[in-house]
This record gives sequence, structure tokens and C-alpha cells, in this order.
Amino acid sequence: MGSGINEIALIALIAFAIFFIPRMRAGKRQEVTFVKPVKKALVVSGRVRLAIFLSLLWIISVAFYFEPWNNNLAAFCYIGAWPIFLGWGLSWVVAGYKKYRR
Repeated sequence: MGSGINEIALIALIAFAIFFIPRMRAGKRQEVTFVKPVKKALVVSGRVRLAIFLSLLWIISVAFYFEPWNNNLAAFCYIGAWPIFLGWGLSWVVAGYKKYRR
């Protein structure tokens, strides 16, 4: 029974050494604070807002004209959706080239 108490005392001594001795030896330490980086707010210019509005207006008006839900899906895609996707895709690529040229 005496060896069980010795093992518990040894474990307690090791725990004390691991947790408390480095704190006692370090003295007064400066606290490290972590600062989260502030995310920039997404700023959308007036031209981009106008382009988004006109794109949605175009798709909605072409959808009402061609009625893609009544077997006119191909015409709607070619005349309504395709030019919008092409325009936004090209503007995305151009913006990427401009960003890395600076």
C-alpha cells in the first residue's frame, strides 16, 4: 500500500513541475493579445450596381417574353442568359488582369 501513495505523490510532483514551476521562474510576463484582422467591407460602385440591376432586368424581361417554362428554353438561354454570363465573365477576367498589372 505504501507504493500506491508514492506513485500518486510522484504524479502530483510531476504535474506541479509542469504547470507551476515555469510560471514561477518566468516572473512578470507580458500578455500576448491576438488581434483579428479587420475585413474590408465589400464596396460596390454605382456602375456595378447599375450593371447588376440591368442584368437582372434583362433576364427577367427575356424570361417573360420567351417563357422558358413552355419549351422555349434554348431561345431563352441564347438570347437571355448567355449574353449576361458572357459579359460578367469578361468583366471578371478584365478586372483580374487590371489587379495584377498595378
